[in-house]
Amino acid sequence: MDSLVTPLSAEISAIAHATEDEEKVAHAIKNTLPDELRGEIPLRKVHMMGHHKNPITSLNVRIANKRIVEQILQHIGQRLTSLDRVALSQEFASSIDDKNNLYLRFDKQAAYLGNLRLRQEDPVRIRIKFHARSSGYEGIIEYCRKVGLTE
Repeated sequence: MDSLVTPLSAEISAIAHATEDEEKVAHAIKNTLPDELRGEIPLRKVHMMGHHKNPITSLNVRIANKRIVEQILQHIGQRLTSLDRVALSQEFASSIDDKNNLYLRFDKQAAYLGNLRLRQEDPVRIRIKFHARSSGYEGIIEYCRKVGLTE
C-alpha cells in the first residue's frame, strides 16, 4: 500500500428503528467485517428516543487499529460490485471531507444478507479516517483504488 496514506480508524454504525430487530441490524454491521473479525470487535448499543417518541437504537463499532482497518477496507473492496466501484469512483469527491474522512453507506438489508451495495437511505454507515501525509486527496483515491473500493 501507499506508505504516504494510512487508514487510522473506522466507525461502522446503523440505526435500528422500533420496527426492526436489533440483532438483525447488528448482523448487517458485522457483515461489513471480514469473517475472522466478526466475533472480535465489540458492538455498542445506545438506546434513544426518536422525534415522535419512538424507541431507536444506535449500534456502532469503533476500530483504531490500522492493520484491522486496512483488512476491513480490503474486505469491502472484494465484496463491492463493479457498478458500485464505478459509482464510488464518480462520487468520490462527495464521499470524502477536508479532514480525510471517507464516508461509505451500504444498504442495510443487503448487508444483513451478506451483500455490500451502496445506498444512501437508512444505511449501514462507515467512516474511515485517513492520515494522508503529503499526498492528500489524490493519495487517498489511489489507496482506495489499490484496495478495490474504486475503479
